[in-house]
Amino acid sequence: MKSYILEDSREGTRLESQSLLDLYSPESEISHLVFKGTESILDAGCGSGLMGRYFKMKYPQISYMGGDQSLERLKSAEELNCHQFSFFKLDLFSMEDFKKIPVKYDTIFNRYVLHHLKNHQLIIQNFYEALPKSGRLIIVDFDGIFSNLGTNNTFLIECINKITSEFGGDVYVGRKLSTHLNLAGFKNISWKVQLMDFQGENRMAEVEQFKQRFEFGKENFVKILGSEITYHRFVKEYLAELSKPHVTMFYNKIIIEGWKL
Repeated sequence: MKSYILEDSREGTRLESQSLLDLYSPESEISHLVFKGTESILDAGCGSGLMGRYFKMKYPQISYMGGDQSLERLKSAEELNCHQFSFFKLDLFSMEDFKKIPVKYDTIFNRYVLHHLKNHQLIIQNFYEALPKSGRLIIVDFDGIFSNLGTNNTFLIECINKITSEFGGDVYVGRKLSTHLNLAGFKNISWKVQLMDFQGENRMAEVEQFKQRFEFGKENFVKILGSEITYHRFVKEYLAELSKPHVTMFYNKIIIEGWKL
């Protein structure tokens, strides 16, 4: 599985602060979904494990465990959650990793992960095979993150296109998820689209998020853009453009669920 582009010891803290922002609120994302309150959830790509705390607060009887490929994320998750949950190393491309998890689960939850990766059909097929009959898959992800900046700056446009094509993921995965779930065999597929419209305080908060994203992923961005000089120019101009209130910035967030019947 390809390394997370933001593989940095500080990324866990950024993810925590991001979750406190209105447009990234876990509660607003899944408030329309029905939970019995006794599910056993595998958070596949758990990051800092913040969803474990959310589920436990809202549904105390839910059983939560997290899996992540990144040892840095797992270390952060253990520390932030004071060892109250179980965490496992999990490569989403490896069915063998799913089989090694010693705890039974009836729900797989996957949040803000797939846009960092490619070959989504294999991952979602693994989710299907790993779930028991009557199991549920829930995915929360983006469509247009980073790229939906309404700029006419040709240098920025060229850099954005280069990064989106070479960073190892797919910033437009959101629109493709329903097709992937259908091909994998999931039934009763449904989804909700939430507009993330960055204006006012939300705009300035996203500027701060991108400052950290670019800093934490510097090594990878430099490789993609070809030099530190180009990287620094890109970051300066992207943040300047994003800070202009008249420049449009929006993403769509997709919350999709499907069942293995």
